[in-house]
Amino acid sequence: MIAVRTIAPRTIGRTVALMAPVALLAPLIACSYTPTPPSNLPPTGPQVVRGTVYPGGTTTVWVQSAQQGTFNIQMTEEKPAGVPLSVAFGGPTGAEAKCETEGPANMVAGGTPRREEIATGGMYCLDVSDTGSVTQKNGVDFTFTVTVH
Repeated sequence: MIAVRTIAPRTIGRTVALMAPVALLAPLIACSYTPTPPSNLPPTGPQVVRGTVYPGGTTTVWVQSAQQGTFNIQMTEEKPAGVPLSVAFGGPTGAEAKCETEGPANMVAGGTPRREEIATGGMYCLDVSDTGSVTQKNGVDFTFTVTVH
């Protein structure tokens, strides 16, 4: 029995020593996600942006234009379908470049597109919010197709 007590701590020590490198690398593997910034919109080509809105929440997605013109914003997909979401258009402000929007409008997939005039090319944002209709705890997935004309 004395031999068992002597061997057990050594076995635990070896196990910890072998697992230490794996434990140190785990956070690096788990945190390796780097979001891809939006690509420039071709003069008339589409850009697709996706996200999820949770009950009482707001999700911001970013689009970019290389030129002035009119953004045509169309909600092309929504799961589950038919849940109205509030969509506000704006741009980055302040040192932290937070999205500042105005003029929210309710949209559903397949509904009337929203049009927004822009004076210059650059980054623009859409704040997509719950209107009180998102009841599923896993939220509502949305897809917008955005073009500039």
